[in-house]
Amino acid sequence: MAKTIFVFPLLVFFGVITYFTIPIVKKSDPKLIPSALVDKDVPENKLPPLFKNKRGFDHGDLVGGETLVNFFSSWCGPCRVEHDILMKISEEKTVRLFGINYKDQTQAAIRWLSELGDPFERIVADRDGRAAIDWGGLWRPRNVSN
Repeated sequence: MAKTIFVFPLLVFFGVITYFTIPIVKKSDPKLIPSALVDKDVPENKLPPLFKNKRGFDHGDLVGGETLVNFFSSWCGPCRVEHDILMKISEEKTVRLFGINYKDQTQAAIRWLSELGDPFERIVADRDGRAAIDWGGLWRPRNVSN
């Protein structure tokens, strides 16, 4: 019984060391959320344009050239914070900037873009949020030509 009392803390110690050593040895970043959609093709969504006088986009429009697709909403605080960066990207014209308006009222989104500026070359509306689910979290393009 006395040996068990001394061995148990040692086992716990080595268990804790192992738990924290494995991610370091594997060089995995614990801050990254794994996604089943990494290295997958761009989802094919048919979404309506946000503006009547501005074109929307679909899967085929993403072919050719670098394109940044940004989800945004008028009610989203972080979207307001990142908007200045999107405006700078738009001014530089190094990548095409497409927007997906997420679960927003059309008039609220239009007012928001009028107030802050519209950096997007094309914008579609994801009214029910389905496209956001299809695009997933940590998505990065692999092949948009299919």
